[in-house]
Amino acid sequence: MKRKRLLLAVLTPLLLLGGGWTMTLLTPSWYAPLHTDDSIAEAASERVEFRVQQELQRIRTEAPKWTLRLPDDVANAWLSTRLQAWLRGQDVQWPDGVGTPQVRCRQGVVEIAATMDALSGRVCRLDLVPTVNSAGVLLTPSWAALGVLPLPLPAPLILSDDLPIPLLDAPAAATIDLIDDRRVRITAIRPVSGALEIDLMTSSPAVP
Repeated sequence: MKRKRLLLAVLTPLLLLGGGWTMTLLTPSWYAPLHTDDSIAEAASERVEFRVQQELQRIRTEAPKWTLRLPDDVANAWLSTRLQAWLRGQDVQWPDGVGTPQVRCRQGVVEIAATMDALSGRVCRLDLVPTVNSAGVLLTPSWAALGVLPLPLPAPLILSDDLPIPLLDAPAAATIDLIDDRRVRITAIRPVSGALEIDLMTSSPAVP
């Protein structure tokens, strides 16, 4: 009996370590970037960009408050096919060794994941909580995971400086100025299961 207990005491930590190691090698089921040259996905992403611009420019005199809903699949298609072009337009270089990011929204949290060469190609996932206040729009990191293994550390302790996530280090303006002197203000951002909901308000031009 004592030998069995001793064997169990030795094997249990080894099995746990082995299981944890295996979990770091697994890819979350929702992490599935498309090819950057996927013409169908790129065309769909371009239509989404056009639709968003339409919604921003829409005259909303009678209903200035409105909500923009971005489903996960739409966001991920855009990240796979349009992110690099957008970054080049902002004079931002996506870091070498970091794969195409993908997102999954759940209640109150946006999960973002990408492969990282520094982690031997494993998928690193961060939980981000969006907030909107007087300073602007900010993403606050919460917890992290490697593969499908949750890490017992807050994301800020393991975040790499090489991963340029917008809105992470400093808030961005919550207002968008339109060409006709109207202004669209982001009032709230709500991650829900499978989508990101953004509440906005369109204001009329100031009377001279």
